[in-house]
Amino acid sequence: DPANPNPSVPVITNLKIGEFHQGGIITYFFKEGDPGYVRGEQHGFVVSPEDISISTYWGCPGLSITRARAEYIGAGKANSAEIVRMCGTLNSAARLCANYTYGGYSDWFLPSKDELNQMFLNKTTIGNFRPDAAYHSSSEIQYYFAWQQYFVNGNQISTQYKDIQQWVRAIRTF
Repeated sequence: DPANPNPSVPVITNLKIGEFHQGGIITYFFKEGDPGYVRGEQHGFVVSPEDISISTYWGCPGLSITRARAEYIGAGKANSAEIVRMCGTLNSAARLCANYTYGGYSDWFLPSKDELNQMFLNKTTIGNFRPDAAYHSSSEIQYYFAWQQYFVNGNQISTQYKDIQQWVRAIRTF
């Protein structure tokens, strides 16, 4: 490979938060200790450049999806897969993300609580978020509640019912 004459040494790129890359806008770079971190390489999350829903449910109020309760960076993909597997709500936030295709990529998912917070922290650099909206995360709290985050002030809300309609933004790893 002429771009990398020594394939045993990873190519270090100079990507930045807010740049368009692999179908979305870079919102987070994995750090040591994060799942997906590779020393000397840039990997992380890109967020869809648009809201994929302005009014949809988390889904399945009253159904406990205990394998969708992880909140950490790297948990969103597994949370979302479990929600889609367990929850039959057709227009649930996780299902909309799983069915989303943009920029030639179809491996989008609903961010975990901590992944969503990284989107909030970089909202100005990323752009195109609704400032007064609350966004769904893939992190369930219990039968009737799931984490959401308000983008006007960054508050993460644990008392939001899963049948409340909120905004949805998808992410994927790169």
